Amino acid sequence: MRSFILILFFTLFSCCLSIEASVDVGSALSRLDSVLAERQTFEDEKMARLQELTLQLQRSDLSLTRRYDLVMQLQQGYAVYKFDSAYHYARLGIDLAQRIHDRNRLADAQIALMHSYCSAGLFKEAFECISQVDTTNVTIDTRASVLTALCGLTYQLTVFSRKKEPAYSHYLDELEGYIEELRTFLPPDDNRIIHYLLDLYTGRGQHELAMSMELARFAEPSKDLHDYAIKSVCLGRRYLALGDTLNGIHYICEAAIADVQNCTRETTATRLLAEILYALGNIEQAYKYAREALDDAEFFDSRHREIEIANILPIIENQRFDIIKHQKNQLLFSFIVVSLLFLAFLIAVVIIMKQVTRIKAAREIIEEQNGELVLFNRQLSEMNKIKDECIGQIFSISSVYLDKIDEFRKIVLRKIQARQYEDLLPMLKKNDLIKEREDMFLSFDTTFLKLFPDFVQRFNALFREEDRIVLKSPGVLTTELRIFALIRLGITENERIAKFLNYSVNTINTYKTRVKNRSIVPNDQFEWSILEIESVREENSPIL
Repeated sequence: MRSFILILFFTLFSCCLSIEASVDVGSALSRLDSVLAERQTFEDEKMARLQELTLQLQRSDLSLTRRYDLVMQLQQGYAVYKFDSAYHYARLGIDLAQRIHDRNRLADAQIALMHSYCSAGLFKEAFECISQVDTTNVTIDTRASVLTALCGLTYQLTVFSRKKEPAYSHYLDELEGYIEELRTFLPPDDNRIIHYLLDLYTGRGQHELAMSMELARFAEPSKDLHDYAIKSVCLGRRYLALGDTLNGIHYICEAAIADVQNCTRETTATRLLAEILYALGNIEQAYKYAREALDDAEFFDSRHREIEIANILPIIENQRFDIIKHQKNQLLFSFIVVSLLFLAFLIAVVIIMKQVTRIKAAREIIEEQNGELVLFNRQLSEMNKIKDECIGQIFSISSVYLDKIDEFRKIVLRKIQARQYEDLLPMLKKNDLIKEREDMFLSFDTTFLKLFPDFVQRFNALFREEDRIVLKSPGVLTTELRIFALIRLGITENERIAKFLNYSVNTINTYKTRVKNRSIVPNDQFEWSILEIESVREENSPIL
């Protein structure tokens, strides 16, 4: 087995120079790991089906033929799962077939027993069992089954001989003879002939010849999961033999997945996978799958599988131990280095903390003073901006109103001099004052939004979507917005707000209460939120 691993390693190295030891086979292996995690679920389902067959077999009213059929179903269920159970039902099937006096059924039961012996590595007993099969007066299909069983047993012996001559060549010649005999009464494209022809080509190293046949066989629909697993592992071996490591690993993983789903414990896929991963340097995963393969062999009680795994597992374990030992040494060295660095760090921390303690008190005083100074500067800058804008607006409005008053005075003098007294009354109507007040509000809105361009958005942020104020005209504030705009400018007395807006104090209180009740901010904090809205910042003179 060690020589096989070395040959496999050098074959992979020479044929896959572009593939490093860290080949990424994560996707295929992840799928296998996830299926392995669910193994107990698959086995519970399988045992439930077998238990149902067992209960049917316990009925006393069954005919011998029906009892034989149930026994053989149970034997097939255990054939790749548990040797002792498969052996028990095969022996029981032989007994029932003898009582029925049916040579075909007897041959089938004997072949099943032979397969059980072969799966367990009891090749001598397997040959003795198959040699006792009487092929006289049986169907062609039964004769084909006997020859097929001989092909399978012979190929197992070629594998078990580990290419030791002359036994290896002798078994291959025997396998070829059985295949030729099968061809005398089976069509050449029969799957049983194809299967063992591929085994023969594998034994003689004729992988290129076998590859096209293997691909054609794999493309055909599989009878069940076990059939799919066999075809997958054969195709995976073929790819590996031709140097295609990635495809080889892929199909062997597929075989291992199918084996787990089918509850196949008599399997080679996980062992092959462990050997390949070991050759590629993936020791941890190789060890994991080798352990899985050993568990399968021990569960099934397959002696030759245990021997095969025993040849590779210690090598993997030693390599794994060396890696772990190396990692421990590195960890110990790292721990010492880190400990020394930590000690130096502690000394530095003690020294630095003494300096930090001295600096901290001074820094707190400086930060507190800086914070107060920053706030003061911001407020002062904002107040200056508002003052400048308001003063300019007041001069502008005053100039306009002086011009209007002067014009009005001239008109009144002309009317009086012309004794047109009846024209004076319409000029003094209140509508003109309302228009003047609206112009004053519009001027106020323009000035305020120039100072606080995002006031409406910041104001609306204090409300739910459905309670937000939508301006009827761009740049024109509502009464509610004007009230809180005045508060933002520092005019908080209700009397002054009422006088400016030409409302009563009660009306102003009603507006403020209604707005606060709709807000998502608590009533006692609402006006503070308004005061936190910043004015426009001058370019090159940011408000700190």
